[in-house]
Amino acid sequence: MERFEDVFQLYAQPVYRFLLKLTGNGDWAEELTQETFYQAFLHIGSFRGDGNLYTWLCQIGKNAWRRELRRRRRFSDQQPPEISSGRHEPERQAIVRAQAEAILTAIEALPARYAEVLTLRLLGERSVRETAQMLGQTENWVKVTYFRGKEKLMRRLEELGWNEIAPL
Repeated sequence: MERFEDVFQLYAQPVYRFLLKLTGNGDWAEELTQETFYQAFLHIGSFRGDGNLYTWLCQIGKNAWRRELRRRRRFSDQQPPEISSGRHEPERQAIVRAQAEAILTAIEALPARYAEVLTLRLLGERSVRETAQMLGQTENWVKVTYFRGKEKLMRRLEELGWNEIAPL
């Protein structure tokens, strides 16, 4: 395992971008990035190495985001977190937040290979080449898996009643 400082240097920006895409708020994404690496440092011994380190870090970040959403919901007098730069009315923000949660839940329910590729490509904004390198697969495998995963994801979202997903 690399030194933790090296892991931070390599993955801090990609994890931040992943969390920024989830939250739509730079300050919140920064806080969650810090929490992600703090939790990763505390639990690095539980990383088995059978998956990708970036995916593991994103999972920690996503869990931190969900914890914070639950915490904020418990305090009804607090405003919900901003999802975007303020361009959307509150109702739109609630819809986007619900859609983001539905998409994440649906991705997690997919077989691991699809979930990992979709997480890297959609949420991590990794290229086909980067995804292939990170997973130790060919670019063609990534393209096929991504296509099939998107199909499975869309079918699952339709089953859940999300026939129209707003652009995130």
